[in-house]
Amino acid sequence: MLRLFCLAIISLVALLIAAFAPQEKPAPKTVQVGTKLWLAENVNVPYAGSWCYGNDPMNCKKYGRLYTWELATIACSRIGEGWRLPTNADWEDLVTTLGGQKMAALKLKTSGDSGFNALYAGFKVENVDEFKAKESEAAFWSASPMNAKQAFIKEVKAYSPLVLDNYAPIERGVSCRCVKDLPKGE
Repeated sequence: MLRLFCLAIISLVALLIAAFAPQEKPAPKTVQVGTKLWLAENVNVPYAGSWCYGNDPMNCKKYGRLYTWELATIACSRIGEGWRLPTNADWEDLVTTLGGQKMAALKLKTSGDSGFNALYAGFKVENVDEFKAKESEAAFWSASPMNAKQAFIKEVKAYSPLVLDNYAPIERGVSCRCVKDLPKGE
């Protein structure tokens, strides 16, 4: 009996150690385009003030989370060393490398051959609990502000043959992709 009790205690301690031991984060899925490494999926790191489309956790599993501009910057910085929210120049470089607005729109979509796999995650309307455009629009934050209340975004839409330049209020919930500069010579 004492032996069973000791085995049970040892098993319990082993489970507790495993439960609270630091877990290695899996490496994010990435794609190299030109001289940059891009995330090949939308960021899905939960932060207070970020959302799953329609407040449904299953949408986060499929589409990633929707972030305010400030949280998107924080989320990218926490992916790992060197990761950051892409600037307008990074987005333009991506579009140019993929052949311009028309060709890039085809290559960035899930069915495209770039590996970027833009998902039509839609967005959360700023300051209200309203979500729009799931399955028809993918919008991604740029680190480049337009002014104190708006920042630039890149959009890929199911019904448009172009990658679109736009802007959104910084409180809007938008998808986030991160970028990392590759060392020279890679």
